[in-house]
Amino acid sequence: MQRKRKLTRSPNRIIVGVLGGLADYFGIDATLVRILFAGLSIFPGHLIAGVLVYLVLMVVIPDDATNRPRSSGTKPTEGGRKTLHDVTEEDHREDNH
Repeated sequence: MQRKRKLTRSPNRIIVGVLGGLADYFGIDATLVRILFAGLSIFPGHLIAGVLVYLVLMVVIPDDATNRPRSSGTKPTEGGRKTLHDVTEEDHREDNH
């Protein structure tokens, strides 16, 4: 049985993950997709079209929040909130008499 693919923005992102998400969806290297997109966008008259296509894809493709890397030291809690654990505070004072 083949797993159903879903097009989402990737956590492998440089700006917002659009090109990384396309690479994940088609099963190719994200760097190759980024190079192809940049190469096609620099042709005369295509830069504005490339930016517009990217912006439209950024709005249309949903974010893949399930695979987003978390910051170290935080754990997700109910409702998507994060709490800090193992936090210590130290007070460093210099005595100036």
